[in-house]
Amino acid sequence: LLNLLLTSLFYFYSVFSSVFLYVFAGRAQSMSRKGDPYDNAVAENFFSCLKCELIYLKHYHTRDEAKLDIFAYIEAFYNNIRPHSALGWISPNAFDKLLNNSFIA
Repeated sequence: LLNLLLTSLFYFYSVFSSVFLYVFAGRAQSMSRKGDPYDNAVAENFFSCLKCELIYLKHYHTRDEAKLDIFAYIEAFYNNIRPHSALGWISPNAFDKLLNNSFIA
């Protein structure tokens, strides 16, 4: 049950990150060979953090309970507070504000 939810999140995150890098950051998607360990590094890091900082610390009785908790983790903590090394140790929302301000100015 939780595996299905994590697989769905992984798919969404993979698609979103590829589109974001291509459209907004002007970078091309990685076209490395199958099995290259660096191809999914960003997505793998996200899910590693999700599991260590949330999933492994709790026991979910229902799928809805897990979905709500994961949504809250992503929206309240991961995107707003947690610093990311790939973004210069700032949160994604802070990076988004910097990016928007640079396009406006």
